Amino acid sequence: MIYALRDRGLALEQSHAYEQTRIFQTAARQARLLGEWAAPLLANADHAAYVSDIVAMALAGASQVDLAARLRHDFDAAGQTIAEVELLHRMHDLLAQAQRDVTA
Repeated sequence: MIYALRDRGLALEQSHAYEQTRIFQTAARQARLLGEWAAPLLANADHAAYVSDIVAMALAGASQVDLAARLRHDFDAAGQTIAEVELLHRMHDLLAQAQRDVTA
């Protein structure tokens, strides 16, 4: 009985660790896709640095709202007009793509 409970506890810990890893990988992938989408639109000279900055922000714990605000600020600073709905829709699509990429 004790061994069964211990094994069940270990299985739950492993399951939780696996889920957290997937969440982390998905967030990183979505941020990379988001940066790769936005960098050319912003006419950013250093695409790789911009993408890395967006990924670092996401991995530091930034929420989707924080990422959207950052992108909104960057688009406004670059003089690009993009509808809020389009930005949020793109973020949603890239999250779905990131989830597919991580599970594949």
